[in-house]
Amino acid sequence: MLGYYFTFRYSFRKITHFSQFSNSTNVVNSQILSDLFGISCNEANLYVDKHKLQHKDGELLAQSVELCRSFGYQNMDILNTPNLLTVHPLELIQHYKALHEGGFNDITPHVLAKARTYMRRLIIQLKAKNLIPYSTNVPEMLISYIEDKNIAERVRKNYRNKKIWNDIHLEVLKNFLRIRLNGTKDEIDNLIRIHKFVRNKSFRVIQENIKVAQSLGFEPRKIIKYGYLLASCPSYAETTLRDLGNIAGIDMKRAMRLYPKLMITPPRNIIKTYGILKQFDIPDETIRQQPNVFHMAPQTVRVRLQEIENSPDLKLLLQHPKILALVVHHNRANDRLSFLQQSQIRCVPLTILSNNIVENNIKN
Repeated sequence: MLGYYFTFRYSFRKITHFSQFSNSTNVVNSQILSDLFGISCNEANLYVDKHKLQHKDGELLAQSVELCRSFGYQNMDILNTPNLLTVHPLELIQHYKALHEGGFNDITPHVLAKARTYMRRLIIQLKAKNLIPYSTNVPEMLISYIEDKNIAERVRKNYRNKKIWNDIHLEVLKNFLRIRLNGTKDEIDNLIRIHKFVRNKSFRVIQENIKVAQSLGFEPRKIIKYGYLLASCPSYAETTLRDLGNIAGIDMKRAMRLYPKLMITPPRNIIKTYGILKQFDIPDETIRQQPNVFHMAPQTVRVRLQEIENSPDLKLLLQHPKILALVVHHNRANDRLSFLQQSQIRCVPLTILSNNIVENNIKN
């Protein structure tokens, strides 16, 4: 129940089927809820409207339902706690694991839906509500999930001056990261300040992310530099390497070293992006030259390719081997195209639109 890999039983073929007959996620999501909970389509429509689920991705909605069921929640408990369906399923599982590690012994649907609120409570308040047993030592509970016992012993210290659950979790986490990644206090403070999602992460999640990063050749210093790697879902990189390791002929392991954000990209997005590129007849040879196109949102890739296709000045470049550089560096390319048009300069190489030397080229 606490693993990352939960079985997703709802058929994605159904979601695709619904989507073919409606452009509205409202209709698709209503049908998903009707199927999963056995309620009428009318009831499902009212629920979607009331709880603003119209724009929720259908696949993620179904995943959230399945995940809540894996926690042992009953259908009515889930429906009566709509916040569980509005957040990303990854956030649900991260919060569930973090609360469990921090001593919460009864993580009800209400507690999980209000996880951030409860994390900001005083420990004494949480114990008074029987959410954490009176005998539980919260810092020791958190430390018990540190796999390296030598590090755990070094992290073990007096945390009595910390009274709020969040403060204790953050202090233990900072001490762990400082030792595990051989960083300074300032470096770890800066990492957490920039990548705020790390602060509430499960120790098990963070340790798994470190293992994945190191298996790809990232040294501790680079993990600190690319702190967002700690906030990812470990199964993303693992699934991509296993199932999509040679997509478009790309060595994805090498690509991840060059473009670390590929490690935090959902595999489903990589598949969607590849499909979009093929819709625009982008050959694999071109894709191999710009593997970082896969860490962009699929819809963003589609919109940018459509803009290029609809632009008289750029349409002819769709078959250019460097066309994806314009997709990745879209805003920069647009600014420079406008500058070239205003300067009445023509017949410049495509690279001028996407690299950092346009001004020098123009001056020369």
